[in-house]
Amino acid sequence: MGWKSNSHHRTFGMSIKKTRFILPNNDCHRDSLHWDALQRLGDIDKVFAMLDGKFEPEISLVSVFNNHFNALKNGERVSGSYFDVRYYPGIKTIHFFARDKKLVDRLNRVVGRQRAWLPPEGETVNEAFWLQYDNAEKFDKELRAELKTKARYHWENPLQGLNSNDEFENMKVSKRLTDSIEAVLERNGISINAVIEKKEALLLEAA
Repeated sequence: MGWKSNSHHRTFGMSIKKTRFILPNNDCHRDSLHWDALQRLGDIDKVFAMLDGKFEPEISLVSVFNNHFNALKNGERVSGSYFDVRYYPGIKTIHFFARDKKLVDRLNRVVGRQRAWLPPEGETVNEAFWLQYDNAEKFDKELRAELKTKARYHWENPLQGLNSNDEFENMKVSKRLTDSIEAVLERNGISINAVIEKKEALLLEAA
């Protein structure tokens, strides 16, 4: 759950997974990735070097793909400075395995505060908020399972319509998602209402 306390504006605090994340739509030529895919990798290189206090990585993702493309196409896992990577040319996905989870967490916190998914640095927060943040990947798996129980058919996407132009459909799916999030957190001993009430009480004290 994001930091905004108003129940009408609850949202997921998007973050990069610390264990593994996947980048789709990476087309290739016979012996290299397409230019736009390499540009995306270059952007990741720049961000993580900056987070590490360096100008550039010692072994960049771009160099990994330029120098070991045949190995990657054959399913091998190759290491760069910040990630081990695997490439699946048939489905055009790159799988990233972080070598330093602290850097991923640093990025998540910087972006989280920029997007108001996390409270401002130094602000007092209920412990339950950080509990759900630190366990986000575990809760994500439980959430997907919870959402499946709310689908009418096993093949149905329970989030279809979340961004629909149909306001009623959008609200219905948003409620299904919010209810599922709350169910998962409550099962793990985190009361969303308690977190919200605590934040509102702190704001009142500050006023």
